Amino acid sequence: MNVPQNVVSGEPDAEKPQRDFHLAEFNSLRTEVVGIVGRLDALTLWVPTVAGAILAWVLSHGFGLQANGNPCIKLPAVIVMVGAFIPLFLAIFATLASWLWYRRIQDFGAYLWHLEQRLGWKGYGWESHPKTGLIRPSGRPAQEDSHRSMLAGAATYWSALLLGLFVSATTVAVIAGMATSSACPG
Repeated sequence: MNVPQNVVSGEPDAEKPQRDFHLAEFNSLRTEVVGIVGRLDALTLWVPTVAGAILAWVLSHGFGLQANGNPCIKLPAVIVMVGAFIPLFLAIFATLASWLWYRRIQDFGAYLWHLEQRLGWKGYGWESHPKTGLIRPSGRPAQEDSHRSMLAGAATYWSALLLGLFVSATTVAVIAGMATSSACPG
C-alpha cells in the first residue's frame, strides 16, 4: 500500500487523505457561505428599494388633487389598500428567508470552526479570526459572540424595516379608506 509521506518528518502520513477531504470540504462550505452572504446583501439592498418603489407608485397613482386643492383618490380604494400592503408582505417573506440563511450560516460556521480547530493552527482561520481567543471573558466561545452580534444586527434591521412598512401601509390604507368619498374627477 502506498502511504503518503509527511513533508516535515518524512514519516508515513495516514491522515493525509482525510485531511485533504476535509480541506476540500472546508473550501466548498466557505464558498457557499460567501454566496449566502451575497444573497443577504442583495436582500437588504433590494427589499427596501422595491418596497419604496411600490409605495411611491401607489401614492403617485392612487391619489391626486382636485381643482380646489383637496386630496382625492384616483384608483379604487381596494387597489390602493392592497398595493400599500404588498411591500410589507414582500419584507415579511424576505425576513423569513434571511433568518433561514442566517441559521444556515451559523450551522456552516460551527462546522467550519471545528474543522479549523482540527486542521489549522489554534486561533487562526476564517471562522476563528478576528476572534483573538477561543473563549471570551463571558465564558462563551468567541464564535457564539460573533453569531450573536450578526443576528442582533440583522434582527434590528429587519424589525425596523417591517415596522416602517407596516406603519406606511397602514397609513396609506387609512387615507384610502377616508378618501373614498372624494374620488378624483374623470
